[in-house]
Amino acid sequence: IETGDESVTVTTELPQTAPLVTNGEALTTVLRSPLENAIRYADSEVSVAVDAESGGCTVEIHDDGPGIPAGELSALRTDREPQLQHGRGLGLWQLKWGVAELDGEFSITTDDGTTVRMQLPDLDNKI
Repeated sequence: IETGDESVTVTTELPQTAPLVTNGEALTTVLRSPLENAIRYADSEVSVAVDAESGGCTVEIHDDGPGIPAGELSALRTDREPQLQHGRGLGLWQLKWGVAELDGEFSITTDDGTTVRMQLPDLDNKI
C-alpha cells in the first residue's frame, strides 16, 4: 500500500516469521482495510505491529489521526446504522466480517488516534 503522501511515516514491528494457516482472501481484507484507513486519516504516523504467538497472531495498527467518529463505532457494535447516518465507507464492516470469517476477535480504541487490534487464530489449530 502506498501512502501517496510523503508526510505520513509507516513504521513496522514484525517478527522474522509469523506462520498462520488461514483464509488468505479474508486475511488480505482484514489487513488492508484498517491499514488504508490509518494511512488516509493519520496526521503523520502509522505503526503496524505483529506478534506471532502459539496458535495465531496479534496484529495492531495505530494512527495518530482524529479517531473514528463515535457514531460509526456504535453502528459497528450494534450491527445497525440508522438511516441517513451512513459511514464514510465499508472499511469497518469489511474488517468486522473478515475477522469473523477468520474466527478471530478485534477491538478499536480511539485514544490519541485510532488503534485496531486483531487476534487471529491459526485455523490449523481449530480443526
